[in-house]
Amino acid sequence: MGRRFPAAPPSSEAFGSGTYRIQCIWNDGTCIDTTAARRVFRYPEPIVSALTLQSNGNGAFSFGYNANFRPITRKWWVSGSQADTAPILKHLFDGKTQLRVQLELTDSNGCVVVADSLFDLNPEPFFFIPNAFSPNGDALNDVFGPFGFGYDWEISIYSGTGQLLYKGLNSPWNGKTKGEDCPTDVYFYHIRFWNATSSESVKGMLHLMR
Repeated sequence: MGRRFPAAPPSSEAFGSGTYRIQCIWNDGTCIDTTAARRVFRYPEPIVSALTLQSNGNGAFSFGYNANFRPITRKWWVSGSQADTAPILKHLFDGKTQLRVQLELTDSNGCVVVADSLFDLNPEPFFFIPNAFSPNGDALNDVFGPFGFGYDWEISIYSGTGQLLYKGLNSPWNGKTKGEDCPTDVYFYHIRFWNATSSESVKGMLHLMR
């Protein structure tokens, strides 16, 4: 007498997806067995085999994924903050050379799978120069200078009459000259970039807006 099923029933991992008939037979110590049976369906296991990284140049990166199913929802996180729900996560280099990226996918059966990877970002040297800024103290575009990676730079700012208003090494302009706010106007810049292998000089104009 006693139990009719193995002492350690097989794990569901031993079976693929599909419909199965599960039968349980137990005995309470008498001569009578009790039997219960039910058909169950095991859904395919959703798997994300890898998160992928692609460098698109000029500090732009794209993150993707490889999965064995088509998700109905997705959520991307970057460094613990939700970033996007698009199929491809786009990221602009912000000076951090290491980034933790997480992805949560839900399949059509409501099953959820999470992938988590730590990426090293090593962009090619690049720079980008905006054409306007607004030094009004709101912590958004309060200074003017190039954005980039892999270069040192020196910036000079001139008025429309050619007067030098500011000069800085790896330091952006805050819209002041001699401690006084410069008015809303068009100004001119000269920025020199260099690293161990190359150098470049760029001139242009910018809009200061208050």
